[in-house]
Amino acid sequence: MIRELITGSALAMFLVAPAAIADQQKNTENFVVVQSENQWLASDFTGRSVHSNSGQELGDINDLVFNESGQVVAAVLGVGGVLGIGEKNVAVPFDSIDQKPGKDGKVLLVVNLSKSDLEKAPKYKSRSGGQAMMKQVQNKASDIGEKAKEMGKDAMESTKETGEEDMTKDNKTTQ
Repeated sequence: MIRELITGSALAMFLVAPAAIADQQKNTENFVVVQSENQWLASDFTGRSVHSNSGQELGDINDLVFNESGQVVAAVLGVGGVLGIGEKNVAVPFDSIDQKPGKDGKVLLVVNLSKSDLEKAPKYKSRSGGQAMMKQVQNKASDIGEKAKEMGKDAMESTKETGEEDMTKDNKTTQ
C-alpha cells in the first residue's frame, strides 16, 4: 500500500512538474528576474566618486546618459563647488571610466583626466535643464539633513548616557 502511494506520488510529480516549470518560464519571459554577473545598476555609479589616475578625487557621478538603444554613453560628473553648491556638470564618455582596485578592497572609478581638465571642460547641458539641477540640490540637501539627524541622535544618546551617569553618582552620594 505504501509502495503504491509512493509510486503514485512520484508518477504525479513527473506528470505535473513539466507543466509547472513551463508556467514558471512563461511567467518570467517578460521579466528580468536576476541581475547577471556582467550587469550593473545605475545606483552602482550615481553618487560615486571619480578619481584621476594619480588617485585625486575629481567629482561625483550625478547622472548617466543613455542612448535610444538603452546603452549608457556618458557619465555626468559634478565637479568643483562645495556640497553641490557651485558645482559644474561635465559629461565624459562612459567607456572612459575604468574600474580599478582601491584601498580596503573597494573599487575606484578612474578617468584619464585631471581636475584642471574637468574645470576647463564645457558645462554639460541636458534637455531637462534646471529640473536636473534642482533634483541634485534636493538630493544634496536631503543628504545633509540625514547626516544632521544622525549627529543629533548621537548627541542625544551621548547626553542621555552622561545624564544617567550623573544621576547614578548623585544617588550614591545621597545614600
